[in-house]
Amino acid sequence: MGREELMVAVQTGTYLNVQAAFKDEYLAHDEEWFDYKLLMAAIERSHKTIVHFLLDKNCRVRREETTESFHTPLYHAVLLDDYQLVKKMILNGASIKDKHFTHQTPICLAIKKGRDFLADAILRLANFDDISPTNADDIAHFQIACMREKLEVVEQFVERGFSLETVSVLDDEKWKGFTPLHFAIMGSDKRPKCQTAMYLINKGADIYTKNSQDQTPLHLAYYSNNYEKMQKSISLAISSQKEKFSNPVDKNGVSHFHICCMCNTTNCVETFIKKKVNINTSVSADLKNDPGFTPLHFAIKNNCLDMVQILLKKSVEVNKPANDCLTPLHLACKLNHIKIVELLLKYKADVNAVGESSCTPIHCAFYASPRSYELIDLLLSSVPKNSNYSDSRGLSYFHIASAQNNIAMVESLLNLDGISIDARINLDDGINSGYSAIHLAVDYNCKDVVELLLQHNANANIAVSSSDIRPLHLACNYNNDIFLKNKKTYWKKKKRGFNYENSLAMRIEIMEILLDNKADINAKTSKGKTVLMYACLDVSNVPDSIINFLIANNADINMRTNKKSTILHLFANCKEHLFSKVVEWSERFLLQGANVDAINDHDCTPLLVAFRNESINLNYELIKLLLKHGANINARSGGSKNTPLHYLIERSYPCEATMDLLLNNGSNIEAKNIFGHTPLQVAFSRGQLSAIKKLLRYGADINSENPKGFPTINPFSSWRGIYCMCKETTKVIEIHIKKLITIGFHISDKVKRSYGLLRAPPLNLPREADDVFIQCSEEIKKLKNARIDNYTTLYDILFRDQNEMVKHLKNKTLTEMLNDPSLERKFPLYGYLLKLQLKRGLVRENYSKPAKTSLELLIGMSLPDSCSESILGYLRNRDLVNLNKAIKLTGSIKRKLQVNNSKSEVPSKKRRR
Repeated sequence: MGREELMVAVQTGTYLNVQAAFKDEYLAHDEEWFDYKLLMAAIERSHKTIVHFLLDKNCRVRREETTESFHTPLYHAVLLDDYQLVKKMILNGASIKDKHFTHQTPICLAIKKGRDFLADAILRLANFDDISPTNADDIAHFQIACMREKLEVVEQFVERGFSLETVSVLDDEKWKGFTPLHFAIMGSDKRPKCQTAMYLINKGADIYTKNSQDQTPLHLAYYSNNYEKMQKSISLAISSQKEKFSNPVDKNGVSHFHICCMCNTTNCVETFIKKKVNINTSVSADLKNDPGFTPLHFAIKNNCLDMVQILLKKSVEVNKPANDCLTPLHLACKLNHIKIVELLLKYKADVNAVGESSCTPIHCAFYASPRSYELIDLLLSSVPKNSNYSDSRGLSYFHIASAQNNIAMVESLLNLDGISIDARINLDDGINSGYSAIHLAVDYNCKDVVELLLQHNANANIAVSSSDIRPLHLACNYNNDIFLKNKKTYWKKKKRGFNYENSLAMRIEIMEILLDNKADINAKTSKGKTVLMYACLDVSNVPDSIINFLIANNADINMRTNKKSTILHLFANCKEHLFSKVVEWSERFLLQGANVDAINDHDCTPLLVAFRNESINLNYELIKLLLKHGANINARSGGSKNTPLHYLIERSYPCEATMDLLLNNGSNIEAKNIFGHTPLQVAFSRGQLSAIKKLLRYGADINSENPKGFPTINPFSSWRGIYCMCKETTKVIEIHIKKLITIGFHISDKVKRSYGLLRAPPLNLPREADDVFIQCSEEIKKLKNARIDNYTTLYDILFRDQNEMVKHLKNKTLTEMLNDPSLERKFPLYGYLLKLQLKRGLVRENYSKPAKTSLELLIGMSLPDSCSESILGYLRNRDLVNLNKAIKLTGSIKRKLQVNNSKSEVPSKKRRR
């Protein structure tokens, strides 16, 4: 390949042609620099694969004299963000100083574009032997090395005589006036150590030099939040430059003294105090993060206990506020610095000082997260017992003392004139919004306060205005995890120990106290959730004893929410991690009389809800439990009129075990939804092959039609049906239809015409030439030869209706044959139909026996079997079920009347605990 063809191949990016041109040879170097031109042509067009190939073929990466290229190869590699190219070019001799019309070196370009990883790579790989303190590019590289915390490189520059006070030569306004120490401090922002800054300070870098923003390196450490990591550096800098001592202040009023107070550098602070620095100076009120802070505020912010102690001993103004009237005590309480709070109180800090939103330090401690109960106790002990300051939300000391179980203070405040025992916190987005004192006492498990408040006529049924949550709701929502998070630390520090069982027992006692004071056990929230529902919101965490207590005290398990949902509806919609607990409690409620077929405002029973939400997995055990307790397996939802079987098949991955459960328990396989679709039609429209196989084996009618007259298998019966007909589905349809035709079952003309659209083998072939027909015919012969008595064969059983099958079940030979595990091996094509006939007979028999008894109770006389069978033969299975339910309901009403009459004769028992 000639040079021109090779250049064209490189420019067009045809790698295979470029590779073929070289074979195993290296690219020759000539005076025309053709190899370099090839490299530039490839990299300018971002053909990275070709660039790597050319570099491996010894292509040169640097041209000494001026070229026509705008950029060098290394410059282009940085533009492409390609670390491997950068590395390979530097190792092949590329110079980091080469630059063209941009007047930028590759490393300056990497920093400007924010490609720090490339800058780090160049600094690590480049050779810095040829550097000069007077070269602007070398100075820029020195400053970048400081910025990127490359100590080994920085040491090389310093040893070559580079000035530590040279201001920034980098082309960026934000770095204007920066010295190497500024860069080192700024670069230590995301690094665990400040080695470069320490090195420069040890070498005499001036900590008082200011940049264009009037900031020294220490100011920069403050604004980049590096002051804690630079504690040693700051201490070293102040102590090593005592002869130059000053206290520079930036435009925001932040001084070196303020910064030293944050870093807990006691020796430096003492030096400042000896130099008569004003220890009460505030920074600007416009400072973004710490507006108006004094040195004491800064020391408290960083929990510098020693620094606080030094300042307090020097008579600092202990109550001087920052912005928003934030006193040092406010700040210490917000940050939960208990030891500092103790120290401030010792020096007469005002515990009732009013700050932003009328908050005192006690309010700040209550709002702190995480909350320190020990700190709140400390503050409450420091105020007069009759103090009752309220903040702008209406949260008063009375509320806080109630949540702290501070009996003495609550009792003292109750004796004040004008105290409102049921006063509530304002409704807003804050914590405990709308709570009264009794809400707080219950929520924080303060039994003694609850008793005291109720003795003073607190309303046991007072509701939070926005949600109608009552104290009893809060008592039942006892989440172990939340409780431990809020209270465990407090109890430990009180040295009372923490015993979960005792705490839970106290919760039960609080509930009993509330009920004794006429709390409504069936009260509802604004969403209609009862106390029992509220307790079951997180059923995996709520202790069993709480739910047992509610049930024992006649909590109504059939109450409904605003959406008419019962507890069973809520359980049916629970997520997977709650499944086992939900099943356990659902069974308990069902045994207590929960309505298994209650309908919510979507006309859904709990069973339908269990299937309806496709975003959660199916709770198989709950479905099984609901069916065991008589849930209507053919219930229909509002709107779509889907049955559970419809919803199951509509899922992306229908569970076969659940489908078996439904089909074996009498799910109507031919039920139609509001669109007139049977489950089989839904399965076909969604291409659910496993569901199609299952439904056909359970006797789904392939002749069924939708409202437009399309049969199930018509590929145009739904908009996506034609896309869902895969080869496997077509094969299943072919075998099923041919089986039914062979045995003589009816197949409609529409089905046969639709079958012709499926690209399946035609049905009109001679039967002796079709393998499926041959196999079916042979098996039919075997069925006709299998006799169960002198008049009936297994072939005849296929055509019996369900009433006739009930009679045939009395034939021992037939039941043995149909229950034989090897039946479907003997009859692989029609064995499932025989099993289906057996099932239909058993289901009918199970419904008929109790229905006969119910019929006799209804008419008040016994009937011969033949007579009752004749009457019941006209009823469907569902009619038989309704007959049995009617008789049971009548008996239940009679028993309840008898119980009520007997109860009226004896005194009522006390509530069971």
